[in-house]
Amino acid sequence: MFVVFVLLALVLFLPTVLLPEVRDYCLLLEEEARLQERVTGLETELARREALVEAFRNDVVINERLAMIDLNYRKPGVEVLPLPPLAGDLVQEPKPAANAAHVSALKIPADAPARVREAEAWAERHGLIDLFLDPELKVVFLLMAGGLIVAAFVLFAPRMAPDPRHIRKSPSARTPALLSSVAQHSSVKPTTTEAAGHAAPAGPAA
Repeated sequence: MFVVFVLLALVLFLPTVLLPEVRDYCLLLEEEARLQERVTGLETELARREALVEAFRNDVVINERLAMIDLNYRKPGVEVLPLPPLAGDLVQEPKPAANAAHVSALKIPADAPARVREAEAWAERHGLIDLFLDPELKVVFLLMAGGLIVAAFVLFAPRMAPDPRHIRKSPSARTPALLSSVAQHSSVKPTTTEAAGHAAPAGPAA
């Protein structure tokens, strides 16, 4: 039961803490990709304008054509006929995609591993992502995880066997040793005076 309580606490704690961090990280990656695309577009536009400036300086044909378009310049003996717009030049409204791309709740990049996207899709189908991303439920989940950890250690923590070296002997255990010590002291040899009195021989008769 101790392991079960700890695992339940981890199941509540890890998604509550990690999923918001994963979402914020993916948002940063998305913003970085958008800025990188914008920088690439600006570099392309800069290169195009530099090429135009160079053409304006050195290419006479381009200057002549720009003058014909912008200033309505005509060479002597040249007639310009307006043309109707082609069918391909007409602006067409974009059609909505038949199968709209799946929008990631965690903003996971498209180049993420397939297993990561499958796991996210499974969690989203079961409503787990929105559940753990709800800021109102975050405190509740953290308190529940903490309560499970406390209950696991208070109720089901494994007890360590006491060290026999630190166990103090009880009075009943000390009684045989005490009796043995008393018996040993009671069998001490008689003192020197008593031994001399017993060993002195009787004097000769008068």
